[in-house]
Amino acid sequence: MSIANTLKSFLTDNHIPIDTLTHRYTEHALETAYATKLPPQDVTKAIIAEDERGMIMVVIPSHNRLKFSWLNEMTQRHFHLARDYEFDHLFPDCVRGAVPAIGQAYGLSVIWDDSLEFEKDIYIEGGDHQSLIHLTHDQFMQLMGNLPHFKISDYSPVFVNYL
Repeated sequence: MSIANTLKSFLTDNHIPIDTLTHRYTEHALETAYATKLPPQDVTKAIIAEDERGMIMVVIPSHNRLKFSWLNEMTQRHFHLARDYEFDHLFPDCVRGAVPAIGQAYGLSVIWDDSLEFEKDIYIEGGDHQSLIHLTHDQFMQLMGNLPHFKISDYSPVFVNYL
């Protein structure tokens, strides 16, 4: 598999050139950062959260941990983590666990972490476990700048041996 067609179409429709980076198979965003030798703060992970009103996508850096208490306080909602099987149908052209951090391409509302605003380069999952899409700061802001963003995650100093 390669870049998900829904993502390709969305980027093309928004005049964003598709700049891909292929890497060895990885299952986690932080593992992908290590495998590609990219700064973990530049590689995003997409988390699907839900409450009684529905699901949203939360986009944070790969080395951060989502703070649900912060997210809930900022949104005045009561989100919790959705399970893969509950949202697989929303991403029919993606491999399970390889959700692109551009939820609006799939009809989801998106909230992103403020720390991403300061990165020169951003990398998002391409829809499989071996491809990333590179976005410049300006491209990321073109896609996400008008969407809600808050300080909703913090650095999680977890030792991970992905080498």
